[in-house]
Amino acid sequence: MRRSGFANPASWYLIVGLALLTGSVWVPLLAAQRTARVEGRAEQIVALLAEAARDWPDALTRADLPIVLARFRALTARPGGPFVEDLEVIEPPLPDTLLCLRNKHYLFHLAESRPDAKEIAGRDTVPAYEVMAWPESLLGPAHSAFFRTDNALPAYTRNLSAGFVGLGADRPGPSRSHMRHGAAHESSRSYRSYDDERWIVYRAEPQ
Repeated sequence: MRRSGFANPASWYLIVGLALLTGSVWVPLLAAQRTARVEGRAEQIVALLAEAARDWPDALTRADLPIVLARFRALTARPGGPFVEDLEVIEPPLPDTLLCLRNKHYLFHLAESRPDAKEIAGRDTVPAYEVMAWPESLLGPAHSAFFRTDNALPAYTRNLSAGFVGLGADRPGPSRSHMRHGAAHESSRSYRSYDDERWIVYRAEPQ
């Protein structure tokens, strides 16, 4: 009587080896796909929140935020818009910000944005505003941070130097992600910010 090949321990070792080999290929691929999905969603939210706060006739106040959020919700409801049902408002907002949001993986802020954090706005100057997204934890699929403002090109960072994360001291500060002044820091493709993070510039999508 012939014994089944599966009774041979060598067959089991081969099966286990093939399973491990398959997992070593597919697990990193699935993780990369999840990261791309989570980060792409955060990038969309940043772009749409910035659009919702754009072209305001005067300086934004807390009383204006329900209108900004309503405009944002309308923009996300367009075909192809990101999933936002899990977004929640953080109360009170973080220091020096107007509005803060969070979802499962990312934190967001809307704040006044000055290229030079020490710059004093004129009496009749309408402030520029920025929207940022950064990971709530670096242990999950979220890694990159995203930055959009009225007075500079949009940019993103792989978040390798600053390690923006959470709501504490490691969160990005408003106005700190602008390009530092000085030719040594300027580039058409990337720049160093005031918090010494390397940001990669990309073109804004057509409005």
